[in-house]
Amino acid sequence: MSRVGQSPITVPSGVEVKLGSGKLSVKGPKGQLDRSFPEEVSLEQRDGQILVTRNAETPQARAMHGLFRSLIANMV
Repeated sequence: MSRVGQSPITVPSGVEVKLGSGKLSVKGPKGQLDRSFPEEVSLEQRDGQILVTRNAETPQARAMHGLFRSLIANMV
């Protein structure tokens, strides 16, 4: 499993995260960012953290796992 993808993303106070079907929206004091994510990864929000998991063990899914974890961390 990806070492980058395993790490949860901590959501700081003052930042609002909305998860929809295939879409993520992050709104904070500096503005709002939106991103759609592929079906190879799933996002889950709990206890002030965002968890990124992959839905398959294909090379494409493994690549998307770490990539989207990093992109979402940068959005937050």
